[in-house]
Amino acid sequence: AEAKELGNGGVFVNYRESHSDSKFYGDLDPRFEIDADNFGDDLTLQLQDFRESLAGANGATILNNIPTKFSPRSLRPTVRWWKREDKSLANANFGGGSGEVTFSQPRKSKPKPKAVVQPSGLRQPKQCQTSSLGTITPLDVDSLDRLTIEQVHDPQLLNGCTNGEAQTLVDCLYSLKALESEIDRTRLLAETLANCDEYTTDEALVEIFLANSNEYTADEALVETIWGLDCEWFPGKNCGRDNPVATLQLSTQRRSFLIDLQCLCQANTLDHLSAPNETEMELTRVLSKLFIDTSLQLIGFGVLADLGKLAASFPHLCFCLYNGVIDLQKISTIVLSKSDRIHASSLQATVAMVLERRLDKSEQCSDWTRRPLSNEQVDYATLDAAVLPFILKQMMEQGISERYQGNFFSTHEQLTSNIRFTFLQEDEPRSEARWHVPMGKITTQLSKQLSRQCWPSTQGIPDLPSKRILP
Repeated sequence: AEAKELGNGGVFVNYRESHSDSKFYGDLDPRFEIDADNFGDDLTLQLQDFRESLAGANGATILNNIPTKFSPRSLRPTVRWWKREDKSLANANFGGGSGEVTFSQPRKSKPKPKAVVQPSGLRQPKQCQTSSLGTITPLDVDSLDRLTIEQVHDPQLLNGCTNGEAQTLVDCLYSLKALESEIDRTRLLAETLANCDEYTTDEALVEIFLANSNEYTADEALVETIWGLDCEWFPGKNCGRDNPVATLQLSTQRRSFLIDLQCLCQANTLDHLSAPNETEMELTRVLSKLFIDTSLQLIGFGVLADLGKLAASFPHLCFCLYNGVIDLQKISTIVLSKSDRIHASSLQATVAMVLERRLDKSEQCSDWTRRPLSNEQVDYATLDAAVLPFILKQMMEQGISERYQGNFFSTHEQLTSNIRFTFLQEDEPRSEARWHVPMGKITTQLSKQLSRQCWPSTQGIPDLPSKRILP
């Protein structure tokens, strides 16, 4: 390709000198598409982010017609071939080895050994395997001790709260105040950690955080203030695809909230032009503090599905715009080895791998529309949200943040996204050819047609969807 360009009168550009971020080996080149030898299913989401980033590149950052600001800059962490004896990326980088993270071609997997069949016709049981972040893989989840909400909440941060107060059901305006108080606390904390020289009047923050604020890296500050997010709905047919969200769970490291949307909000028969009632207006005011504040982040597992379901369930409320969303599943594609990534396909499997605990899913298919909710349902739902910040913290503390000198998320800017949902006219066909959706796509949720736009938080806001002019 370069020879052809030169033959046509082009000028050779030393891409590594002019465009490299000087951080990783094997930088992506915007001029060329990744070839079939290097492509794999594990790169699908990252390549989508890469192409969308190139398409939305700021003109001021383009040098010699080649974008210089885009993300991701590199793909697929590997260990150089001469450091691969132990097959462990984590050991090579975080242990006593001298391995080095690079970005190169995928490792060639060895053929799986054939299972040994016993005389009875039964295969031998699978053995525990070693993970790059833990010692147990999801192959033996049932043998692990059950994870509890008490193990997830940080007792140092409870600040006098009992375990009961650390777990709150939000089903009225009074309990909504407790949620707002915790949002305000984390906003203040985020501001405090970002401005270490400015003191706060909050004695708890002064005592716990401010004394050591100069020691906080960017990663640690994010982990301390991030909110876990999860949703539940009636399972029903097709995994409840046609059922609206019943509960929204939000959690920090110290407190978890189950927001009973079925109780607080009007039914999902409303469209995005419907007027909210008084309770809904107050709920929107409180949640907007969290969803739109650029100093706070949300973390979920496969979070786009939850956010899209929220937007379609209550189109007239505040569930259409989010700043700073992180998907734990995407983090796994970077920090876990390729073999471990296959096993971390669910939140339960990731919990088993990282925490060596079993996340009980027995209430997952219970009736989330029945009121009152049982204590078991409340425990299950709040734990699913609370475990997300906890897992992230454990990942950072197990060497990832240190490897990136406290700048893991600034190095991988594509992991933090802004998300916007826009409702389209119901009488228009869903065909992608009729709509131009920058940094996004058209989707259908609960029989509602909407666009979903997702872009790195460090980039500018893309234009709203627009109709294409067709012949």
